[in-house]
Amino acid sequence: MTDQNPYGPPGSPSDPSPWGSPAGNDPYAAGQAGDPYASGQQSAAGQQPGWGPAGQGADPYGSGTQNAGQQPWGQPDPAPQAGWGTAPGQSAPTWSADGAPAWSAQGAPMPGAPRPGTDLGADLGASFRWMWSAFVANIGAFLIPAVVYGLITLGLALGPILLEAIVMAAMYSDDYYYSPTAPLWTGAVRLLGSILSAVASLLWSTGAYRAAGIARAGRRPSLAESFIGSGPLILASLLVSVIVAVGGIFCLIPGLVLAVLSIYTLPAVAEGRGVTEALSESFRMVRDHVGVSILAMLIFLAAGVVGGTLVVGVFVLVPLGALFVTALHHRLSGRELTQPARIG
Repeated sequence: MTDQNPYGPPGSPSDPSPWGSPAGNDPYAAGQAGDPYASGQQSAAGQQPGWGPAGQGADPYGSGTQNAGQQPWGQPDPAPQAGWGTAPGQSAPTWSADGAPAWSAQGAPMPGAPRPGTDLGADLGASFRWMWSAFVANIGAFLIPAVVYGLITLGLALGPILLEAIVMAAMYSDDYYYSPTAPLWTGAVRLLGSILSAVASLLWSTGAYRAAGIARAGRRPSLAESFIGSGPLILASLLVSVIVAVGGIFCLIPGLVLAVLSIYTLPAVAEGRGVTEALSESFRMVRDHVGVSILAMLIFLAAGVVGGTLVVGVFVLVPLGALFVTALHHRLSGRELTQPARIG
């Protein structure tokens, strides 16, 4: 008896192999319609092979169908998001811990920035940034008066000293005729120079605060507005000068205290307050923000010392100081600073 293969040839219809497949239904044969692994072939409805009951090929872990652009083993990849509620290419807005929006100097949201008037470092930093931005954006309106008033102030301060040196040199010459009134004349000239220098400084500072208030309101100050302040600004500046001078007569400390208490008077007047109302507002604001106000005055005094030793510092100290105090007053009032207006 001839030995026969009990399993028969693969695909034999007479003696089919229990592990074989009917002829023409081999899913692994190349080029067959049912071969899910053949090149360029895919099971019905774009389904993955090997899942579900035989003949269905459905993925029991998926939805049973495959959408365009969908990954075969998961959900569709979400489209890249620019942020919740923002247009593509823009950053999503962020909020501080107390629920208030946080904004940068450029007007864009910044993560976790505190509200104005609630953080010393944030208020000082924002005031410094705005100070420089406003100065650069309106450099002509601030720098031209600074050069003019700076030269006048230097001339009035150095003129009497030069005149006294000339008189003293003449006294030691052989042909000098001594006059007992010469020292009086030189003293009078020095006093007059000091008074005129103080007047020029007062007009300069009031013009700088007027221009700073206009820049803070989002407009560009003109050259005329930067040269001299309004009547209320001049009156307020005189009142503050008298108060600080009277306090300084008794002792240095009371003068410094009064200078700190009145530091926000001119910015308040530039916003339209009356002189006495602005002075009261400054006292109240310093009381509520003692630390940042004292630190601002110390910065102001340090800048004056450094600026007095540098020729350039003499010309930029007044406008930069006016811009800084104006910005700080605005922040401590609980208001955000806006970008200064620029040309074009």
